[in-house]
Amino acid sequence: MTVLLVSMLAMAARAEGDAAQGDALDRRLAGQLEALGSEKYEARTEATVRLLADTSISEDTIVQMYARATSVEQRERLLDIARHHLLRRLRIKLSPGSEDGSIGIYPAPMPRQALRKLRQPAIQVRRTLPGFPAYERLQAGDLILEIDGRRLGQKANGPDLSIQFVQMIKAKKAGRRIRLSILRYDQPKTVIVELAGRSALEAIYPEHRMIMRARGQPLPGLAAPAAVSWKRLHERLQAVAPPTRRLEFDVAAAAAGQ
Repeated sequence: MTVLLVSMLAMAARAEGDAAQGDALDRRLAGQLEALGSEKYEARTEATVRLLADTSISEDTIVQMYARATSVEQRERLLDIARHHLLRRLRIKLSPGSEDGSIGIYPAPMPRQALRKLRQPAIQVRRTLPGFPAYERLQAGDLILEIDGRRLGQKANGPDLSIQFVQMIKAKKAGRRIRLSILRYDQPKTVIVELAGRSALEAIYPEHRMIMRARGQPLPGLAAPAAVSWKRLHERLQAVAPPTRRLEFDVAAAAAGQ
């Protein structure tokens, strides 16, 4: 199974390479690359969201953008984008089609007592998982209030709310688009998400079920095939430009009290 999944990812990468035309970035992508290094946080975030959602970006294109990046900020964001699209392609290959849906989040139940202003319970997005639809559309901290107009918590509250949420998502098939009514920074927002397959979620993140039950745990590790493919792409990116280690060193220095 491991060999098969690695081969699938390698074939996809080669196919993208064959389809790439020339070394020049088109104006749209060149503009997005520039925005990733903008002085304005909002511009950097908007460019990241657009690139995460752009399913036309090939691995070769990301490598070109990474090679042309001039700042640590740009390269860190491109690493994130590269990982998401790598896992997204694998997720699509692993999805058999008609199966239970998933969006790729860790849901945290927020009972009515914790959200007195709303006067209703909600699901808080604790984390989103790279490669899955929520990673492009939702943010940590978002409060999900409704799914396709159906309010959460009508028959559940507290811990049971997470079970209800998962059941509502699983009841819809992969490939279907759903409408989420959310609150982000206290502002109402509607987000359209196309469901992924649940089997791909469990294949790429085998620890997903276990960590769903434990609060405060880190993101789950990738399954071996996905981890091997990500390591290959990560090494390819860093071979064309200086390694982006500054942020890692800053964290290490802070931990050491320097």
